[in-house]
Amino acid sequence: MPKVNGHPASIGCYIDSHHGQYAPDRLQHIFTMFDIPFSGDDCPVYWREQAENADNADERGAFWDSYFDSVDNMDYLLNSLTDAEHLWVWEDGEFWLLPMFDVTDQPAAAFPHRVLA
Repeated sequence: MPKVNGHPASIGCYIDSHHGQYAPDRLQHIFTMFDIPFSGDDCPVYWREQAENADNADERGAFWDSYFDSVDNMDYLLNSLTDAEHLWVWEDGEFWLLPMFDVTDQPAAAFPHRVLA
């Protein structure tokens, strides 16, 4: 069984693609599920809201840069707190916890589980 931050986890999809452009905003829910501390400005949703409410294009661009940086940072931290036999990956707009194997060679049937946050 996978472990994330010392907690048992299930292999499967934690963020479904139906969230579209807002999918990364749900990373904070995964952090909460596994008792991983974070602050508001660590979260993509914080930076998306800042970008959407920016006064000008330069400010908006800087906030979007911070948004994508926060997604990368949360993704990296989540993988660093997950056991070595499993990996968090984005695949077609979905966020999966998978066993370590080459996902590019797997048929869609290899991903039957949904563990939505």
